[in-house]
Amino acid sequence: MDTASQLERWLNSNKFAYNLGEACSRLALANSSETLVRACLLRHHHESEQNYVLVLIPTHHVLELSQLALHFGGHFDGLNPDQLPRALQRAPAMPGWQALNCYIDTSLFNYKTLYLDSGNPNDSIKLSLEDFKQAVANMPHASFSHPLRQSTKNLRQSHDFNSRRLRQRLDETLELPIMRHSSEEILRQRNAPRDSNALCRIVENDPSLALQVVSWASSPYYAAPTKVKSVRDAIDRVLGYDKVLNLCLCLASHNQVKGLDQLQLELYAHNASLTAHCCTALAAQIRQGPRLELGLARMTGLLRNFGQLLIAELFPLYHRQIRRVERANVHIGQSGAQTEIIGVSGDALACYLFESWSLPEEIITALTEQHKPDYRGEHQRYAQLLRCASALLAEQGLVNGPLIAVDDELHQLGIRKEDADSVLEHCRILGEQNRY
Repeated sequence: MDTASQLERWLNSNKFAYNLGEACSRLALANSSETLVRACLLRHHHESEQNYVLVLIPTHHVLELSQLALHFGGHFDGLNPDQLPRALQRAPAMPGWQALNCYIDTSLFNYKTLYLDSGNPNDSIKLSLEDFKQAVANMPHASFSHPLRQSTKNLRQSHDFNSRRLRQRLDETLELPIMRHSSEEILRQRNAPRDSNALCRIVENDPSLALQVVSWASSPYYAAPTKVKSVRDAIDRVLGYDKVLNLCLCLASHNQVKGLDQLQLELYAHNASLTAHCCTALAAQIRQGPRLELGLARMTGLLRNFGQLLIAELFPLYHRQIRRVERANVHIGQSGAQTEIIGVSGDALACYLFESWSLPEEIITALTEQHKPDYRGEHQRYAQLLRCASALLAEQGLVNGPLIAVDDELHQLGIRKEDADSVLEHCRILGEQNRY
């Protein structure tokens, strides 16, 4: 039985009046009279015992682990979704689900109507405050969350101290380290027969390396007559094999990213490569409307989460704090956790760097607007493509990310559902073959 069915069965058994609500991703998240209730699954360390617990908070709030420990004792930690039993990976906002101890944030009592997250991005359960209070009457409750911090929308135009400090650190960044396996392959390629295809494969599977090669080719120094649209374009048309190989050899001598261990780097590279493949394959399936450049589609997917790598390299102490907040608040995603700790999302940091390094506007727009389903503007189709690819992969558990419904956006892009399912199945097979 899926989580949505479990939730409905529980509501019926308690004779609560409820209605099926809207898709979770479309609800008004910060309405003064209604909210979507999210479940945070934590591990509670108390004396010599460790237990899973469920915590219910409003979707636009951030859970404070320190406040939770202050009220109820012990120590609380978020969980890595990859390490959870399958039965616990999609926790609905159902008090007492799986017989877990449940803690209720009192800010939920400020809303007249509550939409319980069913664990399925296409459904929610609408419940009145009176029935919700009755359902949680015997459960411990306290105030242990606060509203999500608002991100600095444009780092370039913001002039507060924090933004100036972040800009200064980014402006001082002239190059970035690459993945260890890329360094090894580059060193092997130096002694191998000249092969542009092999060099291109190495570069376009490493986010940091691909970014820097395209940036070099796009810089005014090389004066490319037209826009650089892919790694292959940068190598074959602008820089040439020898120059790219020499530049890559320089980067291969650097250490790996400071804030990530080898396993985290492999996971990051795996997710980036899989998202890049999904974006490219989906773009190739567009049957209506303007076509997208496959090279730009691939770069968009490859750099989707580059802000994480950037924070880990430039701000390693912040990176560790962000990971703790993110594990406890899966509903706000990595971007929300980054905003909570440093006041700006990793996407905003990455896009500032991308603008400084002359990357194509399509990539910058896609990364900036990927979390905004209502965005309408230039290059919106690249943002929709990235959003769809990320959501489809997250739904299958192939990458970490929020569960959102994207059927309408696939239709707007001109991609049939059966074609998207076929792409997703190929990504699943590819993901298993190349598992980190």
